[in-house]
Amino acid sequence: MTTKVKEAIKGYEDGIEYIEILVEDNDLAEKLKFRGSPTVLIDGKDFEGRDLVESASLNCRIYENGLP
Repeated sequence: MTTKVKEAIKGYEDGIEYIEILVEDNDLAEKLKFRGSPTVLIDGKDFEGRDLVESASLNCRIYENGLP
């Protein structure tokens, strides 16, 4: 998925701040209100519109329509 995101922003790098965060423990997952891996946020919002989770943890994310 990282490759797809980088391909999608190619040519727009000057106007985009691209950040990858490796969530390796439950403390960071809770701090970030982690929605599961992989997650893509645009302007701090989930690109699928998923709400913040009440109790975050390290987990995988399921995309209903497959990986974007």
